[in-house]
Amino acid sequence: MTTPFLLLLRNAAITLGISALPMLIYSAFNFYCRGTRQKLKRILVLPSATIVLLLFLFSIYETLKHESLRTCADVFLYLCEEMNIKFIAAALVIDTGLISIMKFGIIDMYFGKSNISKAALSLLLFPLFLMYGSFRFKELYAIVPVEQLIFHVMMPETGANFNMLYEIIILSALDTALLFSALILIFSVNLTLKKTGKTICLNTGKKVQYIAEPVFAAVCIVLFFINMGFSAYIVSHSKPPSTFYEEYYIDPNSVEITFPKRKRNLIVILVESLETGFLTRENGGAFNEHLMPQIETLLKTNINFSASNGPGGAYQLPGTGWSIAGITAQYSGVPLNLGFKGNDYGKLFKQFLPGASSVGDILYKAGYKTYFFLGAEIKFGGLDKYFATHKNTIIYDYNYFSGNGYIPKDYYVWWGIEDRKVYAFAKDIIPEITKAEPFFITIETADTHPPAMYLDADALEIFNSRQKNVLYSMDSQLSNFLAYLAEQPFYENTTIVVLGDHLYMESDIFPNDFNSGISNRFPLNIFINSLLNGRYSKNRLFSHFDIFPAIIESIGGSYDAPGLGLGRSMNKGERTLLELLGVDYVNNVLPQKSAYYNNLWTAVD
Repeated sequence: MTTPFLLLLRNAAITLGISALPMLIYSAFNFYCRGTRQKLKRILVLPSATIVLLLFLFSIYETLKHESLRTCADVFLYLCEEMNIKFIAAALVIDTGLISIMKFGIIDMYFGKSNISKAALSLLLFPLFLMYGSFRFKELYAIVPVEQLIFHVMMPETGANFNMLYEIIILSALDTALLFSALILIFSVNLTLKKTGKTICLNTGKKVQYIAEPVFAAVCIVLFFINMGFSAYIVSHSKPPSTFYEEYYIDPNSVEITFPKRKRNLIVILVESLETGFLTRENGGAFNEHLMPQIETLLKTNINFSASNGPGGAYQLPGTGWSIAGITAQYSGVPLNLGFKGNDYGKLFKQFLPGASSVGDILYKAGYKTYFFLGAEIKFGGLDKYFATHKNTIIYDYNYFSGNGYIPKDYYVWWGIEDRKVYAFAKDIIPEITKAEPFFITIETADTHPPAMYLDADALEIFNSRQKNVLYSMDSQLSNFLAYLAEQPFYENTTIVVLGDHLYMESDIFPNDFNSGISNRFPLNIFINSLLNGRYSKNRLFSHFDIFPAIIESIGGSYDAPGLGLGRSMNKGERTLLELLGVDYVNNVLPQKSAYYNNLWTAVD
């Protein structure tokens, strides 16, 4: 059995070996090119290179044993997984130190003290990181929209998941450092020519550098823009402003919405990435196993709006494909788009789309008390701004649970606390807050969030896949919570809505013979104990926007209009915008500039 000390030594040796390999290659070049101290170099370099090569081959062997390890950085951190974060941090420092030695040591050796040469070569780091990071990002998150990237860059973030930072930033930075090391050798190599027993050293470093580096940097940046979808995004925003909102947006503030004399309560459970792809093949999903058996039963025994005659959900349109965007679209009937006015929005984030009236605004006017439960920090992604704007929501988030003794002060897993605890704490709080009716409660889950999902300690492991076990656990937890709600005194007068916020962003969970694009996958919806008639719920083309009026009508809300926001009343048989205009048209027009949409951000609440 390997002791922690021996494991530490092994992992450190492999880490150093992988990082030092380019340095030893350089030393070998330098050894044959320069005629001095050859004996000493033979003694030091060749044995060291042999040892490092063996360690490197061992890391490849580890990679072959684990199919999920695709890069040197994957191996690097996999071999550290039995150690704590301090060791990983130390290894990162070691790797960074070695790269720094190479960067300044080798350049100084070849180019002397030329700051211009150093700066030129150093400029390769950022384009290389962008290019490599974009390919890694697209491999991990196959359907992440460019709008989401822009939103998270512009929106001040708090409470981000370390696993996402690790997957994208840290691993990309590590592999970029290794690739940069190789490029240093390519752009700085001495070519050795041997003639008639004489060694001629031809130093081509500067010549190659001044020509190849700008070209290579430009190629990296172009590939980054293409791979991340920025080129298409720029094209869409270069078009003249659209009048789409002027023609099709129905302002809820201009519509009189009435409710029954005894107002019906509303509980919405936003299940992270809940979509049709996780269903069985017979129900339009990707799997032979029943990963969500309880949800499949709920879909068949309650009202579910679907694009087919079986279980299904909404088309995912631009500006709806991540958590806060999915919430905005389903609660306010508009997409989330920050590209129209650039960084001006940074000054406007004290309010979040104040001009787009939402479920919260409508129910607040009708006298509802509003609550929001989640295991993360409410500030992440602007959720605090959204729920403060729409409207007067009481928040129960990670900070609340930590500050009120529900969890130890230093407790933190995944995005904060796991879903099992969120449900348990909600059960503890709900009896008190539901004494006063009517109420509107939202509960957001996170265990099924990428990357790779979170498997809590109490979950059953009945499949040979972590993600499948997480889905099965999510299904069980949701079912148990719904059973709890059904036993409460308020249940008879309460509508419960289960919504997937968006499609699952990673594609590696799906079998190879399943189309993991977005054409045959839909975020799910289930309306339980609602006042909807279900007459027009099947074979519909609809989007997140159409869930907005469905939620209002599920609790008896009545209005004299075809719909609310960009959503249309499927319950009354109204044609949705996708049915009226076509999916392709709406996909193309939503990202375009719009003065009307801009005003939804700048309106005074």
